[in-house]
Amino acid sequence: MSAKDELLTIAQLAVALIGFSGLIFVFRARDVTELEVRDLSALAMIVGAGAIALAFALLPLPLSYLGLSEQTFWRLCSGLFGTTLLAAAAVFAVINRRLVKLGHAQRTPRLNRATLLLALLMSAGLTLSALGLMPPNPAIYLLGLVLCVLLCLAFVAFMLIVARRSQG
Repeated sequence: MSAKDELLTIAQLAVALIGFSGLIFVFRARDVTELEVRDLSALAMIVGAGAIALAFALLPLPLSYLGLSEQTFWRLCSGLFGTTLLAAAAVFAVINRRLVKLGHAQRTPRLNRATLLLALLMSAGLTLSALGLMPPNPAIYLLGLVLCVLLCLAFVAFMLIVARRSQG
């Protein structure tokens, strides 16, 4: 299997970002009830994006023992990852819409729109790769994982800015 080192590095980054985001929230509030709804939704986004990156960075490792050809292997991984990204984008959109309806304004409307757009575009690319309409190789798959990590990082940076503003 190609890209093993890259996959393990992405998994390590995802775990670090999830853990770091947890620390931000621990130091921001003594009690979960002190956090605002949008703080909790941002934490859910960080943990969700990080968990997806972690899961799909590790998934190819045991699948590589199935004895599939390299093309079939990456098509399978891309299909699973693309489907999950599409589902995650739908969940993110529904939760965001419900929070807005309940009167919780978006703090990062541009980041939220960019997140949805990038997740949908990446899901489409992964689906095309899974269907064999794009060359099935680790490139599109790794790009999707990097995207998840970068979105996670963007939300962590946002939470640091919010934490800094609420202290000052």
